[in-house]
Amino acid sequence: MPATLAGLLVVTAGLTLLAAVVVVLEAPERAGTPPILARWSPAGPAAAAGRGNVPPSAAASAGDAGQFRGVQVAAAPTGRALRAGPAETPTPDADGQSALPAGTATPAPFEATEPAGRSPLRRYTGRNIVLMTDTRHEYAQDLLLKLDSFMQQAAAAIARVLDTQSSPRPTQIIVFESQERYQDHAREHAPGLVNNGGYYDGGMRTVVTYRYNNSMQLYFHELVHAMMGEQFNDHHFSRYTRRHWPIWFDEGMSEYLGSFEVQGAGIRIPAPNKGKLAYLANAMAQGVFIDLVGLLRAPPDRFSGVSMNIYYAESWGLLDHLLASPVTRGRVPLFFRKIRSGEDGLQAFKTCFGEDLGLIDAAWRAHIYAKTRPPAGWVPLFSGESIDDWTVHEGGQWKAAAGEISGAGDRNYNYLIKSEIPMTDFAYELELNIQRGTAGLILGNNFHGEYPYYYLIDVARDAVMLRRAYSSSQIEPVIQAWAEVPLGEWVRLRVTVIDRVLRLHVGGREVLQARVDRERYSLFGLYLYRARVRFRGLQLRRELPERALAGVPSQGPTAGGPAEPAPGWTPAGNPAASAAPRAGMAREER
Repeated sequence: MPATLAGLLVVTAGLTLLAAVVVVLEAPERAGTPPILARWSPAGPAAAAGRGNVPPSAAASAGDAGQFRGVQVAAAPTGRALRAGPAETPTPDADGQSALPAGTATPAPFEATEPAGRSPLRRYTGRNIVLMTDTRHEYAQDLLLKLDSFMQQAAAAIARVLDTQSSPRPTQIIVFESQERYQDHAREHAPGLVNNGGYYDGGMRTVVTYRYNNSMQLYFHELVHAMMGEQFNDHHFSRYTRRHWPIWFDEGMSEYLGSFEVQGAGIRIPAPNKGKLAYLANAMAQGVFIDLVGLLRAPPDRFSGVSMNIYYAESWGLLDHLLASPVTRGRVPLFFRKIRSGEDGLQAFKTCFGEDLGLIDAAWRAHIYAKTRPPAGWVPLFSGESIDDWTVHEGGQWKAAAGEISGAGDRNYNYLIKSEIPMTDFAYELELNIQRGTAGLILGNNFHGEYPYYYLIDVARDAVMLRRAYSSSQIEPVIQAWAEVPLGEWVRLRVTVIDRVLRLHVGGREVLQARVDRERYSLFGLYLYRARVRFRGLQLRRELPERALAGVPSQGPTAGGPAEPAPGWTPAGNPAASAAPRAGMAREER
């Protein structure tokens, strides 16, 4: 019999590590002949050695999670797709108790999740979603409401954007709390998928995933693919094998409609995708932006492996550009009808949007450039009611209520991150109230080929430390200092990066200063280490570089290598500031 095609969408972990399509080719029926599947595994500085679940760049992000994955070939069951992401066993501190780990012995920031429970899956039935989960009842109820809301909004948006009939159809989602339990399920139902972030079975209309490390946008992205399968009458994605099939359009629709913003206790779509905008801004700044012709002609393999994040980001960006103008927005339904009828995707694009691809490319880049200008004034990072637009990495209990984010850590490092428009000079402010353990701040970036977390700032009862993360297993101290952070009291933190100099103020007093070796930042976050902490007043603001204020031309990075304490700097009243960590300088409070 002729070869048949089956397609599955890969669910990946993180804010920007979003879904891609893998085409499974079934060989002619011969005994013992397995299907051939493009199998995805991590690549890059951390995961190449089989270490850690890396976020996107976002992560990559997630999106909010991508750039750390390569491609290899392996046998797998028909109707399955996969993503690898092995976890690492925690490494205790030298003293076994210190709340402020030091040096290269620091545990990797992406460690194994806590052991999974074995409570039976509970069934939650909504209007269009059947949710099977072992997550907390409160979380499951809230998730079901948001998934149902998304399905209604997405169906209306598809009808509006494509000028077609669209209504949501029932879809099942299995969400495990822990990676371990997901892995047990995968061993039984999808061998070979044990280390992926999840999978979507188009034939069964079922998403299987787990809560740790996965953003809500990932679920939304997958659900749009299911709805677009209805529009094309092709749930197995055989269209992806057609010559010049516009994969950018399929993925762009899932990215565009899967991008949301928090609205009170609910969500609204579509919304600007700051993780994707960060990727695009960074790609343009570094000269690695894929031109329009390259995106329009991109084959399926460009949407996997190390290149996938930039292609997903550009697919979102191109559709966002086309829908931003009344002229091109009105041509999108015609383009959709042409490709659905079998017309060549490249020719259909030229017919609908213009033959001069160079002119369209220039307008597209101008659109992205305008959208990636940092806003003026303070930007709140937390709505006060919901953290649905943040991404949880490696667990912990994170809750939002009464204008606060509360975090209760487990035995691992627990992360909560968010993407914003890239900035070179900025101020990041918040208040925190530590009940026990160590809290932390994250500064990073969404960019292809880099480990997304750049700097970790530890804040404990009696000390602060700045650390540089090069990979999940290489995290080096830069400078530490004593700082008074009373337990059970609110303390204001202010981090500024101006002219590549990072300064940390605790309670209004500057406690450390260091040169940094990265220019752009678009990931901002919090983390816990064996801690219970409350956060509030999180906000971000673009700052003008001091050289610009003084009228001095901008210069490159200061000589002296990577991140290091600023020369000759000692905080007033803090002579103990040092780049050499001291064992046991902070103690976990229980």
